[in-house]
Amino acid sequence: MLIGLSYFPGVTIFSFTGSLLVLAFVTILAGTTQGNTMLSRDSLLLGGVMMNAFCAAVIMFLISMTRSFQVQHILYWLMGDLATLQKEQMPILLLVLPCFVVIFILARPMNLLLLGRETAAAMGINVKNIVLLLLIITSLMVSIIVSLSGLVGFVGLVIPHIFRLLLGPDHRLLVPSCLLGGATYLILCDLLARVLPSSGELPVGIITALIGAPLFIVLLLRNRA
Repeated sequence: MLIGLSYFPGVTIFSFTGSLLVLAFVTILAGTTQGNTMLSRDSLLLGGVMMNAFCAAVIMFLISMTRSFQVQHILYWLMGDLATLQKEQMPILLLVLPCFVVIFILARPMNLLLLGRETAAAMGINVKNIVLLLLIITSLMVSIIVSLSGLVGFVGLVIPHIFRLLLGPDHRLLVPSCLLGGATYLILCDLLARVLPSSGELPVGIITALIGAPLFIVLLLRNRA
């Protein structure tokens, strides 16, 4: 955005490239902490948290050093804003559909991974390749969405947990349910963002965070109980 590539395909290309670079660093960190064995969930999360903190610091540094008129637009994008989305950009969202198909096809391997990595490997699942494929496909989906809507948080944290409680752990049901449920949740939050202010509208990311963060805390406390 700061170098004048705010529109398609600029932000989309840089988003996907950046997501792959971050993914590479996270997997390297996770593999290093695990002695170059199969990636564990905890090491991936720890690597993701560290990379998130570093990237956030870089973004804040770039914003603090610029005097561009786009600063307000960038801040709204960082908070998650659907108001700037234009109809010319909508076709890029079609790339999400083949990604969804791939993830749905991988529902059975994901179900087997719930039994444990060793058990899944014993049943013929190439655990490392499946995990890496899922991470790459997810990075592509997230980069496409984020490049158009900004950082809309807590949708991917809250909705899957709710549907897992309602429908159980079967990914053949969870994958399509999360897709439709997440879209519905975002539409409702966007509606609130448009009607709550007396004038103008709020970035939808603020609404999803205000609703999602407390709800996620409740879900965590319920799981611990």
